[in-house]
Amino acid sequence: MTEEDQKKYDLYLSEREKTIEMEHRESEQYDKLLVALSSGAFSLSILFVNSIDNIEKCSKFYLAVSWFFSFLCLFSTLTSFLLSQSCTRFYREEVLEPDLVWDEVKLKIYDSKMDHVKYCNLASFGFLILGSIFLGIFVYLNL
Repeated sequence: MTEEDQKKYDLYLSEREKTIEMEHRESEQYDKLLVALSSGAFSLSILFVNSIDNIEKCSKFYLAVSWFFSFLCLFSTLTSFLLSQSCTRFYREEVLEPDLVWDEVKLKIYDSKMDHVKYCNLASFGFLILGSIFLGIFVYLNL
């Protein structure tokens, strides 16, 4: 490898490291936001329920469904945390080699594991939206 190729490769590794760090930071912020919004909606709905004297049975259904989706959001976000840790550990222990020789099979396994993290994040977002919709319907029916 020539000196110029080495410089390009070092630049590539540096930029790759920066983008990985940014992706991890953004992922952490996304997960924190989901947990905060979901648990916040749940908490606010409990406060709202305590201020209502007479809740109709039909609107209790919407509240229960909202709580169910809020819990699913929290569960899938926490599952995403665990899967992400598992992926990082697998990458560090199985994929990353000191001599930078990559095992393609292990890389595919790692990518597959990361796909599960992405699916959990998408599910969390979907559950948050559904929970918010049902909570909004509940609030609308009881105003």
